[in-house]
Parts: sequence; C-alpha cells; structure tokens
Amino acid sequence: MRHFILFSFFMAASCSLTAQTPPNWTRQSSFIQQEYDAFRYASDRIYAHRACEGIDVYELNNLSEVRLLNQIAAPADALVALHIHGETLFRLTENALHTYSLADRDQPVETAVYDLSHVAHVRNMAVVDDMITVLTENYRGGGFFVRFNRNAVDPRPTTIEIPDYPGYDREVINILVKDTIFYVIPRGSGTKIVELVSESEARYLGNIQGISSPYNGAFLPNDDFLVLDSGSGFYVFDVSNPEEPFLLGRDRR
Repeated sequence: MRHFILFSFFMAASCSLTAQTPPNWTRQSSFIQQEYDAFRYASDRIYAHRACEGIDVYELNNLSEVRLLNQIAAPADALVALHIHGETLFRLTENALHTYSLADRDQPVETAVYDLSHVAHVRNMAVVDDMITVLTENYRGGGFFVRFNRNAVDPRPTTIEIPDYPGYDREVINILVKDTIFYVIPRGSGTKIVELVSESEARYLGNIQGISSPYNGAFLPNDDFLVLDSGSGFYVFDVSNPEEPFLLGRDRR
C-alpha cells in the first residue's frame, strides 16, 4: 500500500534563487524556511515550486540527489496553488485550473484548462480520485466549495456554500481530506474543519486554535491524527472526532 505524505509550503524569498540551486535535503526540514520563492507541493518523489519564469518540476532520487525534470512556462503572478495527484500536476490560478500530465516526467504536457473566472477569492484546492474541490474565501467571512469531476464529459462545477465559515485567511497553504472531512490549513493559526455532508451541503465544524507560529505544512498519517508543522515544532492532534479535536503532544525544535 502506498502512503503519501502531503506538504504544501509557501516562503518569501528572492527570485535570484533559480532552478539550478535545489534545496539541501540533508538539513532536515530547515530548507523550507529560507531557500525558495515558493516550495509549493510534494507527493512521493515528485515536487513542484513556483519559479520566476513558471513552474519547476523536480524528482527526488534519494536524500542527497534532486533532479530537475522540466520547467513549465507559465505566468507566476496569478498562481494560487500547485498540487500533484498521481501523474497529474494541477496549477490553480485566480481564474482557471490548469492540468499537466507527468506520465513522461521529462516532458510535462498541458492536458486541460478549467475556467474559474466566475469564482472569486480562490484560496486552494483538493483532489480526491477524479473529484476536484476548490475553496473560496471572503475576507469578511464566508466560504464556498466549487466541485467538479475532471473526467466528466461536461465538468460543470457545483457550488456549495459553507454556512458560518469564517473566511479571513489571505493564504491557505493546503487542504487535507479524509473521507468527507476537509482540513483547511492557513498560513497562521486556526486550522478550519469542514464536513461535506452531501453533494450539495457542507457544514463548518470549527477550528483548531492554540498555535501562534505560521504553519509550514500538515499531514494526516492515518484516520485519527493530524500533524501540523509550526516551524518551531510539530503538533499532533487527535481528530478521531473531527468536531472535538484535541492536542496529544508536541515536539519542539
């Protein structure tokens, strides 16, 4: 059984750092804090990040060797998030979702473009099988899921309001999904928890407070635990009951 540890990171740095200077993987996780303009997503041994002239796609061969697979020319200013799901790279922008096939890892090919020009305040996305869920947030509160099946002949999106959703994050660095529960990981404290009740209904369950440092990433190692990387340590939460998450412990760095 294959296990995926999903990370999504965003750090501010200079565009003088280029694809020819990959991160030092031997420094544990400290490279994510300073090395790149945007270390956006990793899945298995493939990761992608925003570069000055587009998207750089890398393959991690071992802990000391990182190979640049290709550079995808794409405007970087409208980029909201990157994801890799299976052999597909997703580039989410303010107005569209672009997909690229990584079947030939040395030559990514754009396969589809989904129009999102009717959607405002796009924050991030999640992919489960063929279903894509795009999260939107309003600065003054409120949120929606925009969902569609990417393999449908006519992938018309369904918009689902999330009642009582406190949409105030300027950046959502990741969305983790377990069954029908969505964990929205912001840059900062307060992981939001949303349940997809049906294909037309969602409800806001609450959020996880108590971490003041910005999140560097998060993952769900199994059904019952959520791990948040605050930059100064890992926080482990029991989410077996997503309506009542509680802190199990933390490991300070």
